[in-house]
Amino acid sequence: MAQDTWYHGSDKVFDVLREGSTITRWRELAEAFSYQPTMLSIDDDGRIRHNGTKKGYLYIIDEPIQVGVDVYQHPQTTMEPGLEFLTTRPLTVRLVKELGPPAPDDAARIGTEPVLVEHVYDAPVPDVWDAITTIEKMRRWFFEEITDFRPEVGFETEFTHHNEGKDYVHQWKITEVVPERKITYRWRYAGYPGDSTVTWELYEVPGGTRLRLIHRGQETFPKDDPAFTRESCKAGWEYLLHESLAGFLRGESR
Repeated sequence: MAQDTWYHGSDKVFDVLREGSTITRWRELAEAFSYQPTMLSIDDDGRIRHNGTKKGYLYIIDEPIQVGVDVYQHPQTTMEPGLEFLTTRPLTVRLVKELGPPAPDDAARIGTEPVLVEHVYDAPVPDVWDAITTIEKMRRWFFEEITDFRPEVGFETEFTHHNEGKDYVHQWKITEVVPERKITYRWRYAGYPGDSTVTWELYEVPGGTRLRLIHRGQETFPKDDPAFTRESCKAGWEYLLHESLAGFLRGESR
């Protein structure tokens, strides 16, 4: 079964995270904490603001985590439920990124919450994996214009999708693949500034599969095109996962 990715941000270098430390699934939040701010807040649009100035280090928890056993929700958190957790035991960590001190202009706007959409399907993990990685099936529920697709690291593809009277050239490059567990690809549009990544995570649950989609960097696309707004992005993914893919998988199971 696939595991969630957990992060911890610190201004210190170590291999084992001590008991009672804070960890989170939100990478940008861990990065913000690594700068050791004395004040941190999250705007309604997901933007993280803080006054941290120290050099930071971003860690991934390098062992399986079970909520309620290895970690529990922070009882005194000032954030929304599900963002901050405390560890119940020492945990092995892996350093994944060294973060220089934030520039003065960046200290107050270190990140934006990724677009996150989840859905549970009445289908086994292999069937859902095939639906999101096999080109013939992707064309039936995702983009019928997809020219080619292979779930292999380094694979690149490009296709044009027509939307609201305009053509958008999608450019994808696969950056991570864990068969039947996780796939990530870089998502860009030819002729437009902006760089984002889309991660699909599959989790076996009783009676089916939970798919967790995370779109990071969506805020880097042009602000003057309605197709690139956060609202449009989230609505699009919600339709694709809740309706289009769900309907496709229901049809496949008949």
